[in-house]
Amino acid sequence: MNRLSQRICCLSAIAVGLLVLPLSVAQAQIYKYRDSNGNVVFSDKRPPGSADEGVEEIVLPATNSTRSPDSRSSSAQTPIPPVDAPSPADIDYQTTIIEPADGSTIPMGPGNFVVSVSISPALAGGEQLQLVVDGSPAGAPQRSSAWELQNVYRGKHSLMVQRLSSAGEIIDRSQATTVYVLRPSIR
Repeated sequence: MNRLSQRICCLSAIAVGLLVLPLSVAQAQIYKYRDSNGNVVFSDKRPPGSADEGVEEIVLPATNSTRSPDSRSSSAQTPIPPVDAPSPADIDYQTTIIEPADGSTIPMGPGNFVVSVSISPALAGGEQLQLVVDGSPAGAPQRSSAWELQNVYRGKHSLMVQRLSSAGEIIDRSQATTVYVLRPSIR
């Protein structure tokens, strides 16, 4: 890029900057003209010793302005009604055991496996999840959506997960999932 091109780019950038910058209430006048080398110049002063020919006055539109709200206005004193949170009955809860799948067989071993659940919407406030194995709670309610079960006896077992409110009431529950645990037996 030659020196003239660099200068033109620089002046163009300045010109754009002057046009984009917000102007104060007392707007300054902007003049556009060509200097002795033929370059376009934007300035807040008329070129020295020039007649009005070749000098263009740039008129910028008024800047956007918004009045600040009057704190004494009646609208500022009118209370905004609170938005009611949806009641649990209005929310479409979905609690689904995703691991192990219904009808799964847990292979030979110590009877250890993980139970994972998918929930929607996410737990709010003091809500918790409770795993129920064969009709009895397995451990304390928790906020995590996974449980590691250990030493589950061999045989058929029913798994279900309950979503509990902060007061401990059942909000939603998953469908029961059946698993079969295989463990060696001593005879």
